[in-house]
Amino acid sequence: MCGRLQEELRFCCTAPTLISYWTARYSWADDTHQFLDQLGADRAISRLDSADLTRVQKLRCGWLPVNRRLSREDPDRTAGCATCRAVDSVDKTVDHVLQCPSPVRRGLLTERLSSLTATLREWKMAPMICQILSAAAHHWILIPWGDFEIHVPDDTPSRQLVLSAIKAQAEIGWGLMFRGFLSSDWRRIQDAFFAQRTGISGKLDTGQYWARRLVSWYFETFRIAWFQRNLDEHGSDEFGQRVILKARLACTIRRLYAIGESFPDHERHPICKDSIGTSKITPTRALDSTMAPMICQILSAAAHHWILIPWGDFEIHVPDDTPS
Repeated sequence: MCGRLQEELRFCCTAPTLISYWTARYSWADDTHQFLDQLGADRAISRLDSADLTRVQKLRCGWLPVNRRLSREDPDRTAGCATCRAVDSVDKTVDHVLQCPSPVRRGLLTERLSSLTATLREWKMAPMICQILSAAAHHWILIPWGDFEIHVPDDTPSRQLVLSAIKAQAEIGWGLMFRGFLSSDWRRIQDAFFAQRTGISGKLDTGQYWARRLVSWYFETFRIAWFQRNLDEHGSDEFGQRVILKARLACTIRRLYAIGESFPDHERHPICKDSIGTSKITPTRALDSTMAPMICQILSAAAHHWILIPWGDFEIHVPDDTPS
């Protein structure tokens, strides 16, 4: 009992500040956080390694380096998705990482979603929950622009609790399931389903253990999409990475040249066009025609020494018979 209370007490001590941030971040109502199954999410997070933990924490707080956020810091980064060739008005948000219609990513997620129902049945999930969560995941990823309606038959076990879970999850956000934000009513329904089952139940047949596995499935699904997003964004091989880097450098050069058009002429073109391609002419030969020989020799030697041998001492010998 003390072990179970320890986790609950930790939530009570640390939750308020983070919950207030989530409430503002996701535009929740003031009481929406009361529906969250924080214990199930915490158990799933506790099983992550350091790299996955960092990604999941950024995912839940909305701080993953997607294009929408990077474009605010990098002037050469556009907010649009280059993978699906969406226009800049379509922001590359965290949700778009899952909903991007690029063939490779869509194929990976479709395969993942097609096995969801079988996975949930293997976990001994209540049939109605299995049906609702599978349909919600398919609809939110594959048809995000359509309306999502759920019909709950009158003879559904724990029907009122199911309706309450649907309403609570709608207030939290169906898409936020992939960030580990689930309604605690799902766990209560599963506990009731285990209690109503006839026969011997295993020691892991509890709503808490079930919620941990479900949240872990959502985290793993996002990891697959995020890994493919990084390959699409940065290149999956050396050639692709070189092409992407070259395109970004070209964008930077174009931006800098556009900025330079507003500069005065003497700042816009610091190197005279006539001097391009004249690298074979030495400074001494260029200055011979108009400059006193001694000045020509001194300035040429000083320029060569300062650029090529900056660490050495520069000494100048002026003969006694030098004019002036």
